Amino acid sequence: PSKPPSKSSNSSALQKINSEPRDTTTELPDDEPLIAVHLRGRRGDMTDNHITVLEEHAEEIFASVWSPDGSMRVATGSSDSTTRVWDVTNATCLVMKRGKDAPHQSVTALDWAPDGKSLAAAYYDGKTCIFSVDGTLQTTLARHQGPIFGLKWNRLGTYIVTGGVDKSAIVWDARTGEMK
Repeated sequence: PSKPPSKSSNSSALQKINSEPRDTTTELPDDEPLIAVHLRGRRGDMTDNHITVLEEHAEEIFASVWSPDGSMRVATGSSDSTTRVWDVTNATCLVMKRGKDAPHQSVTALDWAPDGKSLAAAYYDGKTCIFSVDGTLQTTLARHQGPIFGLKWNRLGTYIVTGGVDKSAIVWDARTGEMK
């Protein structure tokens, strides 16, 4: 296995991005661990002040989703079995949560409730955890017989649908955790 790139190689990648002409796309080396990027402004107006790199996951990121409440929060899920909620304005990790029943399972899908007050995280072991915005575990949904790769709240925030490699889609009551 290859070792993770050093912080100095990240700096050189960012310097490369910033030195490129504004109207071209810059390819990053395959070993650069960019986790989330937020661009402020129009395409082509990128400068070093327009890039936010979020780096605390120990392994690759499988899912990322913006909070729907208009805040500058983004959630990321990783094969290190953690879900992190970030404040993109200052690149800080606000909450880090490891799945209670899935301590060594990859986070495979994420979705915020429409009001931005809860976050659902699906895991490779077939479980889905619903967390409050402060990281408190609200409920665990467990019925799939294998990894979940699809996860979505309905517009009202009352139901969640999960889809897994077990060829099933399950509709859950988001409040009670019961299947519908």
